[in-house]
Amino acid sequence: MDDTDWKIIKTLYTNKNVTQTAEKFFISQPSLTKKVKKIEKEFHIKIYERKSRGIVFTREGEYLAQKAREIDLKLNRIKENTATMNEHMKGKLNIGVSNHFAKYHLPSILRNFKTVYPEVEFKIQSGLGKEISQLINTENIHIGFIRGDYDWAGSKYLLFKDPMCLFSSSEIKLSTLSSQPRIDYQTGMVIHSLIETWWNDHYDTPPTVGMMVDSMEACKEMVIKGLGYGILPASMLEGHKNINRVDLFDKHKKPIDTNTWMYYSETLLDTKIVSKFVEFVKKYESESKGAVK
Repeated sequence: MDDTDWKIIKTLYTNKNVTQTAEKFFISQPSLTKKVKKIEKEFHIKIYERKSRGIVFTREGEYLAQKAREIDLKLNRIKENTATMNEHMKGKLNIGVSNHFAKYHLPSILRNFKTVYPEVEFKIQSGLGKEISQLINTENIHIGFIRGDYDWAGSKYLLFKDPMCLFSSSEIKLSTLSSQPRIDYQTGMVIHSLIETWWNDHYDTPPTVGMMVDSMEACKEMVIKGLGYGILPASMLEGHKNINRVDLFDKHKKPIDTNTWMYYSETLLDTKIVSKFVEFVKKYESESKGAVK
């Protein structure tokens, strides 16, 4: 088997469609079928069977598809390593990042990194923490910047803590908060759980939700316009002097913080471009914390 054969098996397993796979490799369907028959003969197995709903991989075929994926990842890693072995580091970094981090933190990191390594390219995928967690667990990205703790067998580095705060355009007493209009927003389970837990620890009645918006950013703008209060990470309204801020504490009087992590795999540190970026981010965030102090 050559590289193309492994890629065909991987793509077939992903698409579960012979026609689509043939089109992707710019060959005819009979030619693709012939290649598959050749692979089956080489390994003395049946890779898939045709059913009414499409093709179904056999147990042996699934095993071969898994190995095809592993081989493809290793080949890509070798190519990345060889591309970055010269003095002028080049290559592409695939980064997954939560929406909040993408807006408020990532641009300055990338700008400073590119001043040192101007020929490095970036592919950025943003979304909710759960979505980025899935991307890094399936090795579709090199590095993930995620708020909150998710299942991950690799390494992670704590970048910073962001306090959860209550923001409003005018002063609000916490004792009357349950009757005040709250602006809720769509978010991941980490933030949602923190807000719900804090509320249930302090109030016996549900909040008065005056408005539901689709993002933190929209919530922030509604708060600024005086349409209600919002519970948001402190960094969202940092520097807004005319906005009232109340830091939130749990029932044990501890601050309610959201943790933002850099997720990465130790095995990918063999790739120069990945190791340099991880090292750079750790140093950058450490210096940023020192500057704040």
